[in-house]
Amino acid sequence: CALPISVISDSNNSVVATIPTGKTPTKLVYDSGANEVFVFNGGEPNVSVISDNNNTIVATFITSTSSMVYDSGSNEIFMANIYNNTVSVISDKTNTPVATLPIGELPYDPYDLAYDSGKGEIFVANSNSGTVSVISDSLQSVSPSPTVPEFSGIVIILVMGMAIVISLIGVVLRRRYKQ
Repeated sequence: CALPISVISDSNNSVVATIPTGKTPTKLVYDSGANEVFVFNGGEPNVSVISDNNNTIVATFITSTSSMVYDSGSNEIFMANIYNNTVSVISDKTNTPVATLPIGELPYDPYDLAYDSGKGEIFVANSNSGTVSVISDSLQSVSPSPTVPEFSGIVIILVMGMAIVISLIGVVLRRRYKQ
């Protein structure tokens, strides 16, 4: 049974579309470069790509992501694949994987992602190994091989929380400027 995603107009706070995506849609990422929303359907597991222009699904692909982040520097989506210790890089032009980077240790690394637009880096919280990996935006390489020294848990939580807040503010501002 596919569960729907609701599209809400911020001009009048009403539902303007309901889009069935898949079982248990749990994570959303807005891609401002392509005006698309990536929805992770945890019960499948797959990702549905929804066009913001016409509220229809334009692509679906299989993944085991635990987290997603939009990289505005490279116009790509990065997805943490918790079960196979990789990060997938998805092109926003083709909505297909263009690279797979090995990250962390088995089992259940990497877990969460944050994007630093100032430095063009993706931070990957590795839950099992207690480390943070850094992916260079320009090189799409993991540095240093494959993890950086461990940060305290509170620093990781603060960084991830700030990334979520910044992403939400960006979505609200983009929607308001469109109108």
